[in-house]
Order: sequence, then C-alpha cells, then structure tokens
Amino acid sequence: MLSIATEIPVALHAGASIEVDFTATLQFLRSLNLLALGTRSESDAQNTDAGHDFARLEAKIDMLVAMVGSLVAAEARLPPRRPVRLSAESLEVNLVTTVADGAAVIVELYPSAELPRALRLPATVREARAGADGAQDLTLRFGPLDPAVSDELERYIFLRHRHALVRDARES
Repeated sequence: MLSIATEIPVALHAGASIEVDFTATLQFLRSLNLLALGTRSESDAQNTDAGHDFARLEAKIDMLVAMVGSLVAAEARLPPRRPVRLSAESLEVNLVTTVADGAAVIVELYPSAELPRALRLPATVREARAGADGAQDLTLRFGPLDPAVSDELERYIFLRHRHALVRDARES
C-alpha cells in the first residue's frame, strides 16, 4: 500500500452527525491533483517566446494563489499541523482526542497551503492507543468512500509520493 509521510493540519469529529459531500470532496481532490500535475518543466516552458510568457504568467498566478491562500489560512482557524502517514485507505496520526476502537469519525485534512480548505473523509477508528500528553495514536480506515473519491485519493497519494521521490533525488 503506497503511503506518504507529511505534516498537515488535521481535525477529527466523532459521530456521524457531520455529513460528507462526496461531490465537493471529489472536486477538491481533482483540484489538488491538477495543481500537482500543472507544473511544467522550465525547459519546455522557455522553448518559445510564447512559452516564456506563459511561464511568467503561470508564476504570477501561482504567487497570487499562494498569497490568497495565506490570507485565508490566517483568517481561518486551522487545526494544528500534525505528522501523519496517509494512504488511500488509511491515516495514522497522533491527536488529543478520546475516541474508541470502532468509532465512526469524520477526518478533516488540510493538504494544501495554497488551498486551505478541508478534505473531509468518513473513517472508522481501527486502533486508538494512549500516547503522550493525553493524546492518542490513531489508525483510521477511510470509508465508506464513493468509488470516484477513492480513485482520486489514490491518485493524490501517488502524485505526492512521486513528488517526494523527485525532491529526494534532487537533494542527494
């Protein structure tokens, strides 16, 4: 099972009182995946004058989106960043909470600084172990998920994993 280790804001809501809008979740995952795929190589972008102009315009838009995202994130009350291990099927995280094994929860992940919006996924607590400072080490299993959401989540994990491998290769 492919997974990524990252640090993102995470919140957990116990109970099934919060509904998940799978259409909105699917659109958000597609946007995240488009952002991940939208980066072009500099050599491709600068082969022509139009390519160079497009690359400059794309950089300006990226900067604008990052600035707006920062403003929204500053205004929003995002949960604290937590180290997580995320796969298309599950999430491992340490949170201050009191949930029991088998509990139904809604997980809110904020995977993008550019789009400080929650990715909401239903999950079941597979394992809750006592951690430090009253926190629990949680293993959550996503589901039930809409098949299209599951596919886009798997694609998101794959793209993030691929980007991490490329970044690690450049650094070494």
